[in-house]
Amino acid sequence: MELKERAVLLILFLIAPVNSLPYDIHWLSGPTTIERDFDHLKRTVDIYCYTGTPKDLFTLWQTVKVS
Repeated sequence: MELKERAVLLILFLIAPVNSLPYDIHWLSGPTTIERDFDHLKRTVDIYCYTGTPKDLFTLWQTVKVS
């Protein structure tokens, strides 16, 4: 297997888990009202964060989990 093919496979394995995370992050700016319909089939947690926070330290504003 060539180096280019290995690099493509490595990138695919690194990207695949990102698209299937158990949560959805929503970035907010300023005062915001969240209005949404709850989908009872949804299996992920919604995490609302303010923009400008460091990526390694999320400011959790509201977390909603639908069972």
